[in-house]
Amino acid sequence: MGSIQALFGSWAQAIGTVISAIGGTPILVIGDGNQPYAIIGNSLQAVGAAVLADEADNTLDQYGNIIPAIGNVIVLRGVFLDDLDLAITGDLFQATGGSLSIYTAIEDEELVNVYANGLQVVGNGAQALAGIQEKQDIDSEDLAIAGGWIQATGAIIAALQETHDYLNPNEQKVKIADPKDENG
Repeated sequence: MGSIQALFGSWAQAIGTVISAIGGTPILVIGDGNQPYAIIGNSLQAVGAAVLADEADNTLDQYGNIIPAIGNVIVLRGVFLDDLDLAITGDLFQATGGSLSIYTAIEDEELVNVYANGLQVVGNGAQALAGIQEKQDIDSEDLAIAGGWIQATGAIIAALQETHDYLNPNEQKVKIADPKDENG
């Protein structure tokens, strides 16, 4: 990508995931619970993903960003309605879209993006699992907190890579090594 729009989208998404992770970490929450953090964080994530979808190089990449944006909107609906099922569904949408992004990063041999998207998928999956456990009255707070911060770490790595691409448009990306290549 390497455009100013992609840079904005990546950082909006990263900042949104960090705000959501802060809101999901009780010791860090200031005020009346995590709802404001969830609203601001998921809104930023949705906007960032939508911008990235608009800047995507191919259809699969577009869906890899559209699906998480939809997931963030579903999570927002769950926050407003206090509906855990919607939050779980939104987290699973985000993980699904992230999985498509992993696939395109592998196709494009972009190693850093494979890791960044992989962390986001694992984080979203952990948050969905925590929601499922919560519905079964199983203590899942630690899993939800870990999932939020894992997702945020992946989003920050993706934003840093996008920043690097923007500042160094002619530099070749770190590629995935071919096991058949004896020199790599």
